[in-house]
Amino acid sequence: MKETERQHATYIIWYTVAKHAVGILVLLWMWFVLIGLFAANFPKLAPATIVAQVAAIVMTSNELQVRQIGSEEVIAQGEAVYPPFIIFPYRLAIVLLGVLIAYFRTIFPYPILEASQLRGDVAKAICKLANYNACMQQLTLGRLYGHVVEDQRNDQRNDRRQQTAATANADRT
Repeated sequence: MKETERQHATYIIWYTVAKHAVGILVLLWMWFVLIGLFAANFPKLAPATIVAQVAAIVMTSNELQVRQIGSEEVIAQGEAVYPPFIIFPYRLAIVLLGVLIAYFRTIFPYPILEASQLRGDVAKAICKLANYNACMQQLTLGRLYGHVVEDQRNDQRNDRRQQTAATANADRT
């Protein structure tokens, strides 16, 4: 899907219904359905379709916010207010950059940074943590329902060892 199609989609969503909020939301929903079907048919390009959806959300929701609370309130919050026909192309240029990066990283996912090694180490640590969590959960459930008898024997052995160590330390002093 080309950037011009995304740009036209945003213009169509905004201007076809004469800037009425209900029509904008209906056309935005229809755009989501169309992009969702595109993502379902071409799952390899899912990041690009997500960026297209986010672009439509940002562009229309910002303009609807300005219409709802007023441009004076938005300016008071520190944001600049421009008409849609001026700001949409700039936003779409940023979206185009995001789509190109997403497309490039989807087609060429080769890890070229050391961050990929860090991600692998973090993934291993999280996997070990998940296994530990599963073991602790099963142990807790076993204790709760009385299926773990070994624990009581181990606790008694540890108590005896601690008592033996305490008496040995007391004899030394």
